[in-house]
Order: sequence, then C-alpha cells, then structure tokens
Amino acid sequence: MPKAQALQYTLNDFIETLVGQGIFSTTKYCMELQGLEIGPCKKPFEGLISEKREMSKQLSTRLRAISRV
Repeated sequence: MPKAQALQYTLNDFIETLVGQGIFSTTKYCMELQGLEIGPCKKPFEGLISEKREMSKQLSTRLRAISRV
C-alpha cells in the first residue's frame, strides 16, 4: 500500500504539471526524455521554456524511480 500511495502522489503531481504547463508540450517533452523523438508542438501550441522543462524532467525522473520499486 505505501508504494501505491507514493506512486499516486507522484502521478497527481505529474498531472498537475501537465495541466499547468500545457498538456501537449509537456507530454511531448516527457516522451522525448524516454527516447521518442516526436517533434515539436504545432501551432497554436508552443514548446516548453527551460524552467518548465526542468520541472517536467524532475517529475518524470521521480515517476520512473517510483515505478521501478
């Protein structure tokens, strides 16, 4: 149960980040971190600025670490 709860909290943070930073651009960036080159967002959506990239990267790393335990 503690593992499931930790994973749920991390997923909640991840979803809040997706919504707050832009679902498409954040999803594309996280997929890029996984090695999937899918290209930039098309207009009217924009890519992530460096501050948002760092936050997305940290959350993605946390999610991967918890899911492996």
